[in-house]
Amino acid sequence: MAARKHNKTKLHQKRLRQILPGLLLIVVAVGLLGLIVKVSLSQADRGSSSSLSLSSDGADERWAYIMTDLIGQTRHFKGSPDAPVTILEFSDFQ
Repeated sequence: MAARKHNKTKLHQKRLRQILPGLLLIVVAVGLLGLIVKVSLSQADRGSSSSLSLSSDGADERWAYIMTDLIGQTRHFKGSPDAPVTILEFSDFQ
């Protein structure tokens, strides 16, 4: 009976050694993701919107023209047409 219990313990240790690296990787990835979110939120709280701003060399006008053209061709809408944000989804069903 003692030998059987010993074999069972070795099997559990072997299984633990197999899954431990994966678990460690998941914990590190979740920690890094949390850090990234925290830094992003703290920058947003400070009013830093440099990643969302467009350059001032006429890009705003070109972007507005492209968006107006794309939205004009779109026939499937959901929500208010006067919403402050428009999300366009491009997908391929193949």
